[in-house]
Amino acid sequence: MALLELNLPEQGTESERITLGSDLEPGQRPLGIVRAHVWQSTRTPWYWSLVGCTVVPAFDFDSFNMAPEGWSPGLTNP
Repeated sequence: MALLELNLPEQGTESERITLGSDLEPGQRPLGIVRAHVWQSTRTPWYWSLVGCTVVPAFDFDSFNMAPEGWSPGLTNP
């Protein structure tokens, strides 16, 4: 499994960074949990990574916001 960095920034605090991967010894995790109302972003050191996302309760696109390129929490809302 290719590594994937999951970033979970919260306003006023540093981002929590989770390294997703199959090698548990150096601290990689097979999955990450994102709490409600927390922005998330990912970065792969490769050309691509195959990932999945399970959302509970059901995801509603009516409340979906895609942040513009370069935006991060703490800046003006998108």
